[in-house]
Amino acid sequence: MSGADIRGIVDELCLRITDELNYELEAANQRRFAAAYAGSADFLVPAVVHQSGDVLITEWVDGKPLSQVIANGHQRERDRVGELFLRFNLTGPARCGLFYGDPHPGNYRVTADGRLAVFDFGACAEPPLGFTEMAADLLAGIVGGNPETMAANARRYGFVAPGVDLDAAALADELGLFREALVRPTFRFTTKWLRSVVLHVSQLHLSNVNRQLTLPARLTPIGRTFVAGAGVLCQIGGEVRVRDAVLTLVPEFAGEANTAPITSIRSSGID
Repeated sequence: MSGADIRGIVDELCLRITDELNYELEAANQRRFAAAYAGSADFLVPAVVHQSGDVLITEWVDGKPLSQVIANGHQRERDRVGELFLRFNLTGPARCGLFYGDPHPGNYRVTADGRLAVFDFGACAEPPLGFTEMAADLLAGIVGGNPETMAANARRYGFVAPGVDLDAAALADELGLFREALVRPTFRFTTKWLRSVVLHVSQLHLSNVNRQLTLPARLTPIGRTFVAGAGVLCQIGGEVRVRDAVLTLVPEFAGEANTAPITSIRSSGID
């Protein structure tokens, strides 16, 4: 990663931190989400009651903190909450044009009627132009498993700086860690799986393919959402329909994965 790449990412992160301290913007984001999910049987975004200066007041919501589900939830509860968590974080762009940007356990509660309540909308971001087309190509490359296709996509969308060599086989090996989640009807995220991914991608040798890659600055807030969200999913430990959820974000991906039927997980009845 070049110095210019690092500066671009830092600049983008600084901009997002500034946005998080803008309560007027946060209130506007929350109103967009509240309107988009109004009447949902599965999700609850509290309404904004008042916003002025550094004051933001929203509706009070009672519920079970997500941290309690993580600590002692039974498997059926983990499956359902994990499914809701994943779907909320991937359906925002289609429903209100925004990615939810702060997925950590303190921002979620499970209400008495089973809905997932979500708070703190200061870190939201609009998908960059052409995002779904890019995501469809990248996901198709992972599912197809062809190293040259993955390498070509990485270069095409700015994940490799001009003139930098890329080990296509090593890239395919790394991205292949995520293939199972995309092709199976359901996938269980666990801390054991997360540890295996982290150990694999953080190998301490100069030939590590991650040294050849860079994250385009425009994708920094979305990358933050995906990485943090995956971490929370692994803490929840639920079995979720990843492919179904991805299709709500990237409908262009529909024809790219296997044709195996999508079966319901144990936590049925989720819209």
